[in-house]
Amino acid sequence: MDDRFRPIILFTTESSVMLNEQHTFVNRSGSRHLDFVLNKFDVTPNAGRVYESSKFTADQAMLSSVVTLKLQLMARITLGNCCSNYHNLIHAFLVEGCGSARQNSFECLQENDDPEFRVCCWNSRSCIEERHRQMDQSANSSRPDFLRSLYEPT
Repeated sequence: MDDRFRPIILFTTESSVMLNEQHTFVNRSGSRHLDFVLNKFDVTPNAGRVYESSKFTADQAMLSSVVTLKLQLMARITLGNCCSNYHNLIHAFLVEGCGSARQNSFECLQENDDPEFRVCCWNSRSCIEERHRQMDQSANSSRPDFLRSLYEPT
């Protein structure tokens, strides 16, 4: 793949589980096909508060938050956790044309057709059960070649 056309993923999350999954993915795939941009000062994992440090001032926390918001509004494609009011707000901004892309394609992860990538809201037991059922059914099927290359080391 021509490096000039490598997808860049702005990865923001409050979840330490998601951060660990992202690190595992990069380490497993060698990040051959994707570049990730992370803001380690965005929020404290599992807390939703800004990163706390004696060397990280309130002004830096505000600047960090604004930079992350600006980066999110520059995206052409957005995948969001629509259980989150924040992602619903980002969706509203992007749908109304507040982003820098001429047209943004926004997908709620709750609506993803692939159960492996579908996110269920914390209080949706039926979604979680259906997702597990579908993942069990698809466990015996092989991944498409383009996904296999991302997950399997060379």
